Amino acid sequence: MIIEAVLFDKDGTLIDFDATFEPATALVLEDLASSGVSLTDLAASVGFDLESQRILSGSVLVAGSLYDIVDHVSDVMDVEEREAMFERIDGLYRQASLATLTPFVQTEAVLRVLSARGNQLGVATNDTYAGAKSHLDALNWSDKFQFIAGCDSGFGAKPGPGMVKAFCETVGVDAARTVMVGDSAHDCSAGHAAGAKTVAIANPENVTEWPVRPDVIISGIEELPAAVAALGS
Repeated sequence: MIIEAVLFDKDGTLIDFDATFEPATALVLEDLASSGVSLTDLAASVGFDLESQRILSGSVLVAGSLYDIVDHVSDVMDVEEREAMFERIDGLYRQASLATLTPFVQTEAVLRVLSARGNQLGVATNDTYAGAKSHLDALNWSDKFQFIAGCDSGFGAKPGPGMVKAFCETVGVDAARTVMVGDSAHDCSAGHAAGAKTVAIANPENVTEWPVRPDVIISGIEELPAAVAALGS
């Protein structure tokens, strides 16, 4: 069955998550703490190590949506209006991450190869739509995708299948002819729940702990064109 569409997670898949979001998170937390909240408590609530300036394994920042991040921050901050805090953190992250935005070197070439094959391309991220669009615009990639959705686009967040189903409907491709590409268990679960094939950019040892096993595991995005071709053979 020929693969006709490829849907990408953004952070950790198209762009380098650590290089982009670790320094950005440090700035976001410092701004939130400026209102008198303990920086140590804030960092602990989202799984960020202040000493090493690293995002910890299992952190809500890795695969959770911004709504999830707001809920974790609410454990240590007095959040009167959830949507207002959502907008505040979204704005802080957009500003900070644009300064640290680091794409993987091979991403643009991979997008060209897949487009040249006639694949419809999309992005489904647990970042917000505005956050995703700002990154793609900064990289001059927005016009490469026929679909861009975030956790606030109305399709739900991953691991739910809403964004994957919406992508398939938008581009007119059956889920069975679609590949969801990501670096987390949420991406794999979302793809399979929608009936799509899945490719994980991940360490095979980590994947053994995921609730759903991906169809293909690769070590980097440069391996994706071959993986997509193999799934369609």
